This record gives sequence, structure tokens and C-alpha cells, in this order.
Amino acid sequence: MSFQPRDLVAVLFAASLLALMQVGHFIIYNPFVSGPDGDPVAEYFTLAQYVFPAACVFAGIWRNSGVLNLSGILAFTPFLALAAASTLWSVDAGLTLRSTFLLIAFLLAVTTTTRAVGAVRTASILAHIMGLAMVVSALLALFVPSIGQHNIDDLVQGEHVGSWRGLFAHKNSLGAYAAFAVVIVLAFRDRLPRWTVLPYLTAAIACVLFSNSTTSLVAAIFGVFSMSVALPLMRRTSAQLAAAGMGALLLCAGATLTAVTMLGWGELFAGTKVETLTGRTEIWTVALDIFLSRPLLGVGFGAGSSFARPVLQEMTFAEAVDPHSGYLAMLLDLGVVGLVLFLLPAALAFSRLLRMRGTIDRVQAVAGTALLMSLMGAITEVSPFLVQGSAGFFYFFSLVLLQLSRQASARPLESAGAGTPDANRQPPRPPNSPMY
Repeated sequence: MSFQPRDLVAVLFAASLLALMQVGHFIIYNPFVSGPDGDPVAEYFTLAQYVFPAACVFAGIWRNSGVLNLSGILAFTPFLALAAASTLWSVDAGLTLRSTFLLIAFLLAVTTTTRAVGAVRTASILAHIMGLAMVVSALLALFVPSIGQHNIDDLVQGEHVGSWRGLFAHKNSLGAYAAFAVVIVLAFRDRLPRWTVLPYLTAAIACVLFSNSTTSLVAAIFGVFSMSVALPLMRRTSAQLAAAGMGALLLCAGATLTAVTMLGWGELFAGTKVETLTGRTEIWTVALDIFLSRPLLGVGFGAGSSFARPVLQEMTFAEAVDPHSGYLAMLLDLGVVGLVLFLLPAALAFSRLLRMRGTIDRVQAVAGTALLMSLMGAITEVSPFLVQGSAGFFYFFSLVLLQLSRQASARPLESAGAGTPDANRQPPRPPNSPMY
């Protein structure tokens, strides 16, 4: 078999994911052990995060005879325009420019790869990478604990001693990747070699449990529930019924969080980490005050956390390196306008899913689940809304897949005559469809 341009696109996309996960970085040099200064390899991993997605896009242009496919990022256009424009008022124009370039490059890389090899194969590539990362992480934690676990020598990590971190710098990173790995390996297990499924899934579940990351455990449970119960209901019964059930679950979680943080119920958990959600409520109070100083358009895309860090550390504690909420981070970055435009693609995607009664396929189900997991995780973590954050690329990956899947589903309807019976019915997608 000859090496085709689409194979190069797939290889470069896989390399992009590995670069964003920084696989190997923290084995060579872990800032939580040695301190953040003088990291000898960080610049190379950062460079790879920009180079590989851009190379993937150029390979896709080569495959398509010089044509750049923008269809997967149309819903992001208003936000991307604001992010690019924020360079003009950013407190760190260079950081804003790099952050905007990375986001655009990754969105285009997902679009390019999905168009080149199909959505299921693209997701299968991700499932392999996630599964292998979990297996290696579990083996490191078990047999090389000085690398794979937090230890007493870690800077400001004394309370995490014994928690697994695997290939990554911190337990929360391992937990986040593991939660998504559980969902995607379960969903695409028939696309993986049979002998890989059990090791991938076992390692992913172990990493979720032994990372001791509560957020990741909740996300994994919610993801499995969504895949196995809620989203299938949208195929078999009523989308509105399934949405009502998921909405009720989110409402209960939100009401509980509000009660604990706003109504003083935290006294019930006095002396435990739950009292302030491991210090998060203190950070959020200060971060909200910073946001109110520039509420409309923020301080520039990607610059909000670094802008707020000195104030957060002065007003709270040294570990407050970011707002510990993706929503707050986006408010700091681009204000209320930016947060609305950032969440707009997700709102449009879920709106389309709710209208697709009985026609949701596996790609859409997995993407919808990953999107919900990201939206939940972003309540207490910044990384779900960052391409280069811990499993942050899943948010953007999922939205692009939903956008392209919608277009592929709509294509047969567009070719049907307005007066024909087929014009109002979703026909089955053939096995060799571009999305498969």
C-alpha cells in the first residue's frame, strides 16, 4: 500500500494530540518536582504544539489541491474574530496572538483530519492515543512510582503524596485525560483491536480512581451515564425527555454547589476540603473582583490567568495560579461578550441535537457527551476550555465533529426535492460516507 496524503494528515494529527498532551515532557523534566524555572525542554514541547497542527492543515491543503476547508469552524468565527481583535487591547499581545493562532490551527486540524479520513477513524486515532497514554501512566505509577506518583519531594504537593500522575505533571491532568479515555474507548471499542480494549479500559478506570481527582471521577461517571442512558434516549424516545433528565441532573448539581458556597452550608463541612472546594471559593471571590474591573471585553484572549495570578496569590495563597474555573478565566480573558461567543457553538450544537430525534449517530453521541463533560469540568478547572490544557482539546474536538456531522447529515436532504417524501426524512448514511 502506498503512503497517501490523507495518511500524512492522520499522522500529523496524532502528533498534534501528543504534543498538546506533552507526552514525555514530565518524565524528562517535571516542574512540580524541580521547580518551574530553567525547564530545558518546555520550549520544544511548546513549539511542537504550534508546528504539528499547522503542518496537519498544510497537509490537508495539499491533499485537497490547495483548498482550505473552513466548514468545521464556522460556528467559532465570531469568537475567533474577537480573540484576534483582542490583541489590540491585550495586556500581553504576544500571548494573545499565540493563543489565537493555536486555537485556529487546532480547529482547522480537526476539520482537515475529519474530512481526510472520516470522523470515526479520527476518533479512533484519539482512542488509541488516550488508551496507550493510560496504559503507560498506570505502568509508571505501579513500577516507577518516583515518576508516576506524587511524592514528598514535589513542590507544594504534599497533600497529594501517593496519588497517580502517570505521564503528566499533576494528578488532575491524569484524571482529566482518564475520564475522557473511559468514554471514548467504550464508544469506539469495535474500531480498536480486540486485544487492546481491555488494557485500555482497565488502565483508564484505574487512573481515574487512583489519581484521586474528584472532578475527574464525577466527569467519568457523568460521561458513562450520558453515553449509556441519556443520549440513547434521544435516539429511541424523545430528545426533550432526555434533555429534561440531563437538565435536572445538572440543576441538582448546580443547586447543591450554590447551597454549599452561597448559603453558608459550608459549615457542615468545616475543616474539610469541601468547605471551600479546596480553596476555590476564595479564589473565585478575588477573581470576580478582578473581572469587574474590565467586565465587557476583558484583558485579552489567553492573558486573563497570567494577569490575575499576582493578585490571586497575594490575596489568597501561593497555589492560586489561575481562577480555577474555565468560565471565570474566559470572563477575565474576553469579558461577558467573549464568554457568550465562546459558549455559542456549544449552545447551537445542543440545539441541533435536540431536534435530531431518532437520528443521532455514535459520533454525535460521543461528541455530545464529551462536550457535557467539558462544560461540567470547567466549573472547577480552567483546563477544559484551553486547547493546551489537561484534556482541553476535547471541547473543541467535539464541537468540530458535531458541526461536520450535522453537515454530512444534511447533505442528502439538500439533494432531495422539496415535494418528495424523502425531503422530510433522514436517510441512512452509507458505510463509505465521508463521515465514516
